[in-house]
Amino acid sequence: MRAAPPTSYKVNECFAALDRAIAIAARHEFETLTAGLSDEQKAEKIIGALKNLKALQNPAGKPPSYDDAWISLFYVLWYQPGQIYLAFRILRELASKRRPEHLRVIDIGCGALALELAVDISLASGVFSTNGMPYEAVVYSHDPSSPMVSLGEKISEALLEDQDFPLRSASLASDRVLVQHDFASIPEVTLDEEWWVTAIHAVYKSNLPEIRGHLNEITRRVRPVWFVLTTHSSKQDLLPKPRSAGVLAPVDLSLQSSIVEHRFFPELSHIAEFRQQLREIVEHSKSPRTDMEDARMAMSYLARAPQWFRSASEASCMAYERRK
Repeated sequence: MRAAPPTSYKVNECFAALDRAIAIAARHEFETLTAGLSDEQKAEKIIGALKNLKALQNPAGKPPSYDDAWISLFYVLWYQPGQIYLAFRILRELASKRRPEHLRVIDIGCGALALELAVDISLASGVFSTNGMPYEAVVYSHDPSSPMVSLGEKISEALLEDQDFPLRSASLASDRVLVQHDFASIPEVTLDEEWWVTAIHAVYKSNLPEIRGHLNEITRRVRPVWFVLTTHSSKQDLLPKPRSAGVLAPVDLSLQSSIVEHRFFPELSHIAEFRQQLREIVEHSKSPRTDMEDARMAMSYLARAPQWFRSASEASCMAYERRK
């Protein structure tokens, strides 16, 4: 039996609430990071973070230091809406093919919890439900960056507290377990659980051996049914094929087709408003240490409207199903 499709009004409510949640968490983080700084110092921090993140657009680019709280903040304001949308599309496709009542997802390189947030949106909008009965989901999130995970937790808290988020109770949301490198916190597998593994835009040339090691260790522990790895289309060749005790059959998730019509998605007005305020800080900065070309780059980015769809249209996805 296939999972019931999400209703358009619930999808709209979920992503409107997510826009508010990201803006709330980002504003609070910015206020914390800028306590005691002058406007010129704030502008320098904004420009520096965006300059580092711009390198991600280079196919050979290395990941920036996500241990830097400024870079984590602007990752959320630059990439996070598209990442969550991409994860939502993936989850909806997987849910149309399988119906696990007790879902367990191991998310490698979880960043600011994009996959977990997408799971909660899926639960709230009806992707993970059959005959009105919700699924029970646990997300095991692994990422070495404390600032990224912390910011993701703040977004999750703001989302679940949003009065218009259509999850009747926070107790119906996914459970979160943060896992370390050895994955020792992953429990023994029970027969009624189904395990999936995801790595959403987490693979770089520099961390490829580490990602392969994680995939192999997870496979030994839980025998996942699904493996889904994504990256920017320019880096598709980096995505590794995981090992498995069964036959791994590649599956086309058809992410380029319209899964949920775009008219159901709200504008990211709250994130856009905050980004405009940051642009004004850069525009009015008089710091002599600011490179004008970098400042123009930052203002150009911050003036652009944020998009739900950017990552989905530019993503390459490798999905495998384990078969006996």
